[in-house]
Amino acid sequence: MIDKATVTMVCVDDFALKKRERYGTVMVDIATGNVVDMLESRDYEDVEKWFKSFPNIQVFSRDGSITYAKAMRDSHPKAKQISDRFHLLKNLTDYCKDYIKRTIRNKIEIQSTEETSANNIAVKAKYEYDTTWDLITDVKKLRGEGHTRQIKDAYCK
Repeated sequence: MIDKATVTMVCVDDFALKKRERYGTVMVDIATGNVVDMLESRDYEDVEKWFKSFPNIQVFSRDGSITYAKAMRDSHPKAKQISDRFHLLKNLTDYCKDYIKRTIRNKIEIQSTEETSANNIAVKAKYEYDTTWDLITDVKKLRGEGHTRQIKDAYCK
C-alpha cells in the first residue's frame, strides 16, 4: 500500500480501456517509478477529486491534456506542471521538422563545366520543383550521373 502523504512528484497519463471508447488515468511516482494509482476515467470531476486525495503533490508531469491541466491547477494550485519527456521530445521534433520544411527551398544549383564559346567556364543551372518528391527524384538522377559533390555543395552552404 502506498502512503498518499509521501507522494510529491507524479507523472499523469491516460490509457485506453477500450480504444476510442473508454479511457483511464494512471499516476506514476516520479521518484520511484512505481504506479501510485489508476482511475477508470479521465473526466475532469473524477480526476480532480482523485488528485485532491494526494495532498502533498508538488510536481505534475503530464501530456498536453487541457482536462488534466485544469484538474491539476484546481486541486493543487501551487504545484508545478511540466511536460513529460515523451511529449517534450515529440513537440521539439515536430517543430524542428516544420522549421526545416519552411527554410529549405525546393531548389538546387548544380555546377557543371560546359564548353561555351571558346572558354571553359562553370555554368550554374537552377532547378526548381513543385513538390519535394520531384526534387528527390531529380537529386537521385543527378547523383547517378556523378554530381554528388555539387549536390552536397548546393545543400550544405
